[in-house]
Amino acid sequence: QSVCLDREGEGEGKRQGERTEFAMIDFLPQQLSHVPSRPGSGIGSRALSSAALRDLPSKAEGNSSQLLSSGQALACSGASSRTTASPGLRSSSSTASLGGSGGFSRPYTGSRPSGGSSSGSRPGSAIGSSVLPPLPPLHQLQLKSNTGVNSLNATSFSNLGSGGATPSRNVAQLLEKLSDSDSKVRLEATKALGQLAKRSDAAVTAALLGCLADKNNLVRKYAMESLVQVAERGDAEIVAGLIRLLRHGSWFVRQAVASALGRIASRGDGQSVEALVSVLVDEREEVVQAALDSLGKLGRQGDVVLVDALLEQLRRSDSWRAKCSASQALAQVADRGVPQVTSALLENLSDSHEEVRQAAISALPQVAIIGDQQLAAAIIERIKAPETTQASSTVVGDANARAAAATVLGRVLGETVGWRGPVEALLGCIRSPSECWLVRRVSIESLVRIVPRGDSEALDALLPCIADEDGGVRQAAVVALGAVAKRGDRDATRALVRMLEPGGEGDTLQERLPFLRLAMVVALGQVAPIGNAAAIKALLARLDDAHAGVRDAATEALKSVSEKGDEAVVEALLDDLLAE
Repeated sequence: QSVCLDREGEGEGKRQGERTEFAMIDFLPQQLSHVPSRPGSGIGSRALSSAALRDLPSKAEGNSSQLLSSGQALACSGASSRTTASPGLRSSSSTASLGGSGGFSRPYTGSRPSGGSSSGSRPGSAIGSSVLPPLPPLHQLQLKSNTGVNSLNATSFSNLGSGGATPSRNVAQLLEKLSDSDSKVRLEATKALGQLAKRSDAAVTAALLGCLADKNNLVRKYAMESLVQVAERGDAEIVAGLIRLLRHGSWFVRQAVASALGRIASRGDGQSVEALVSVLVDEREEVVQAALDSLGKLGRQGDVVLVDALLEQLRRSDSWRAKCSASQALAQVADRGVPQVTSALLENLSDSHEEVRQAAISALPQVAIIGDQQLAAAIIERIKAPETTQASSTVVGDANARAAAATVLGRVLGETVGWRGPVEALLGCIRSPSECWLVRRVSIESLVRIVPRGDSEALDALLPCIADEDGGVRQAAVVALGAVAKRGDRDATRALVRMLEPGGEGDTLQERLPFLRLAMVVALGQVAPIGNAAAIKALLARLDDAHAGVRDAATEALKSVSEKGDEAVVEALLDDLLAE
């Protein structure tokens, strides 16, 4: 916050100027709110700010270094201006010393000190230019509760290392502030401890452990962050202290401790894992979720007891958040190919919550053996269409589950060799006109993962889809066509060129959506034969497209399909360059 002050006065028959600029940290704005307005003075907020600055120490250059070191001011400079300092300011500057004794004897209220001079005040302002008593360095400043000063200076705690106090002295002061009644002070002291304290400082770690029980959520959060910075990974004493706190009566303390354990204990620490597993039956969902997140970080690969506990959590939990965290933890600690794990995650593909289904889709490829045909067969059974007699809401839910199964099928299988079962299952969904658009789209995306380039059966199913009525299906089909068709595939080239040609009324393109035109231009650059006149013509026309992304993609595609020295392409590109 920068406030500039002009002071007017006459001295020795000529005008002299002095301008002082103070940049304050969280001090002046809040103190100015205490400046009383004076009836009839006609001064606004800017005049009030200037008047308040008159009550600050005036010897700018002499005090600037101490202002900076104390954390109360960032900059203090002297420069020439159109005004002169008032006599009151000159008389006070000779004795005011920011580092002098006496301390911060009174909070600033905006009222005029009784002994101050008003000879240098602005005309009509009725506010004098007296100064405050000198400010001590911040490490000597004694903050008192209920004065409003605590919250003002709390944000300066992190700058204590640059002041005159030693680091150990600063840390000791910060430890005292952890018991302050003002949560803002406790918060800033907690943050600063993470920056200033030495690693494995017993007093600091003990104090931060106590802050995990603070009633303020932010204090607990930053206490954990500072504890992680100060503690050594795997510190037995700190881990033991955290484990004891897991039995605390307040749920928010148990939550903070469970999270901290995951970041401080070592992976494979049996005591920490055992303690966190015991928390999985906690009555609070937040505590259980924090414990699950930490178990994923600490659990040893293949730990049977931990895997069983996570599976039990998947089966009995009613919380979708806990299910997501359990799925993520299983992906980190379970061995590949464990039937109980893959079966539990397959069940979650049918969960009503999208987040649970996505967590299962993400976890299954990490716990499955790639190419496992038994698992693939179980997934294919889940992709099959439902009975038409079911209620509409059930059908919608089933479509979401089948879309999840189709998505994961392409991720747990590599390119299939000699087994067309998964390919046929996906092609059946793609070809079905009555199939849900979501199932068709994800089936196309999975098909690309498991078929080899040039697969004729897959291409026959994809070509009609680039003109599908659903934009998502069209986009997936165009991208798949570029990935599956080989360079020089004339059927794919003709289909893409047709979609980029004008159709309907006037010059309206067959494909009106710009992101789809961009995808088609990219695919055309991947599959069109080198020198194909129709493809080059279509791409040259896209150099004038209304959307810059399409134009840029057309320029790149022309590099791939045109022959070297093609004069028509060179001329078109030059014209496009000159037009820009």
